Amino acid sequence: MIRFRISSDKGKYARQRAVAFSGFFLLAFFSVSGCIKRIPVVYPPPAGVEAVEGTGHGLLKGNKVALKGRFAFVCRASGQGRIEAFDPLGRSAFILLTEGEREYLIIPAEKIYAEGEAGVFAARFLGLAMGPRQILGLLSGRPAESGFFESGAWRLESDSRGRIKLGEKEGFVFEVSRYFEPGTVPREIRFRLGTEGKLILKSVRFNTVSGAGAFDTAFLARFTKKTADELEAWFADEN
Repeated sequence: MIRFRISSDKGKYARQRAVAFSGFFLLAFFSVSGCIKRIPVVYPPPAGVEAVEGTGHGLLKGNKVALKGRFAFVCRASGQGRIEAFDPLGRSAFILLTEGEREYLIIPAEKIYAEGEAGVFAARFLGLAMGPRQILGLLSGRPAESGFFESGAWRLESDSRGRIKLGEKEGFVFEVSRYFEPGTVPREIRFRLGTEGKLILKSVRFNTVSGAGAFDTAFLARFTKKTADELEAWFADEN
């Protein structure tokens, strides 16, 4: 406790200055404390993981495309997945939608899209050779136990605490460099498929129920269908 000794007839002014100083100190302290970003603690549910959604930012690199910014995602054990990236103004830049064995790469602002087999666009445009089930298994923290990685197809490594550390399949490699401590859920993931990329997750929520429209493709009837090469040319022009 700080004490002020007042020995002159200007004591009341000194006391006012002391009170003002103390008030300023407390205001500064709480302002700084409020600015400290606290990383949330995230744990997957013990009963099992059937869905995951969240937000983050990062750098995605395909063979001819580089994308940097914020994104949101939803993945389900059924094989449904949605990754939506946003431009600096918060507008939807593109949507990667997976529905069963089909995948759609959508550019809402241009009202164009391409359709192909699941996994084709994620690998070609984003350098991300993982489907919704693998992303769900990775974020569960212990993918070997999740059953979402094909046995024998993936090589998985864990750290001394049993958390997923690395995964590899046919030239694609992901590596976890940070976690939502003290849990097992990855927070920063680096990956390589010819090029390199990085994802930093801001929030992760398990077994949430997304809106029914998250995987709806009926609106594509109003869009123009393009080939993968045409979309790649569009991305190259934008970059």
